[in-house]
Amino acid sequence: MTNESYEARLKMNTEHAQTNSNQIRVLLVHENELASSAWEKILSRSGQIKIVDAIVTMESYHLPEGKQPPEIIIASMSFLDTGGLRADRLKAIFGIRPRIIIFSEDKEGVKIAFKEGADWAAVEPIDAQDLITQVRALSGDSKKLCAEYRDRFSLTEQEDRFTKEYCDLVERTMQLIFHPDLVNPESVMLSSIPSQAGRLVFRNQARAHEFWIDARQVHQSKFVTVDIYNKMLEPRNITLLGKYLSITHGLLGLIVGRKSPSSDLNDISIALFENERKVILALGDPQLCEMLEYKAGGINPVCLLQDQYQNLIAMAGG
Repeated sequence: MTNESYEARLKMNTEHAQTNSNQIRVLLVHENELASSAWEKILSRSGQIKIVDAIVTMESYHLPEGKQPPEIIIASMSFLDTGGLRADRLKAIFGIRPRIIIFSEDKEGVKIAFKEGADWAAVEPIDAQDLITQVRALSGDSKKLCAEYRDRFSLTEQEDRFTKEYCDLVERTMQLIFHPDLVNPESVMLSSIPSQAGRLVFRNQARAHEFWIDARQVHQSKFVTVDIYNKMLEPRNITLLGKYLSITHGLLGLIVGRKSPSSDLNDISIALFENERKVILALGDPQLCEMLEYKAGGINPVCLLQDQYQNLIAMAGG
């Protein structure tokens, strides 16, 4: 072997080792081997995730000597039945408490998983890219994800019509920046308004941050509705969301457009709060990009919403 080929191989092995060390370590727990195999194929193809093991149950499981603990555990509902979410048990096995993703066959299972302490939960089947994104969002890779999403806002074209690409970008951005307070967005399409990119309804499960707790307790917002427009926002967009908000749907909502909201939107929002006690906060791409920067810097991005909320209340004399 020549020195040149040896050095090339050494360089390749070093780069490969560095790549592996940067991969997100994931443990799979599922009683169905076919389902577990499907998860493994999807995650491994991303190149960003390494499956450290795939097991049927956590009962009697021990971390093999010399192996690093998983950063994330992806599991079925049976994981809960064996007490898998107990922090003391996880720390006894791994020395840390990995982040937990739970998949359920129905929405009731998702609610139970969140109540038990799961970091994220969803109903199967789930989109492959969404699964990869959630794993990255819960790991140390979330900073890179913030940068990727910020860059995509400038690359996504503004159009006066429905665009799934922009709606998906906003949805994934909000899941990233508002997790774990707002979870499990459900899409509600409004075909009668062709320029609207979409409407998302998040479940407000906040336990710690004051802003989202107040939204639930003061403004009856167990759910938070987000309207998304792939264009600059107009006053009538505020009015439309205001008609939807209610005690049932929550009295606080967000509206997203392509540019920073214009000042004339404030008048509509203030009147809506004064007359109906409904709160609508408007955001544009610049605000979402700023929130991504805050998230990457370890600062809770909701502080920007809190400032906007306080300004609205002050202007309304509330």
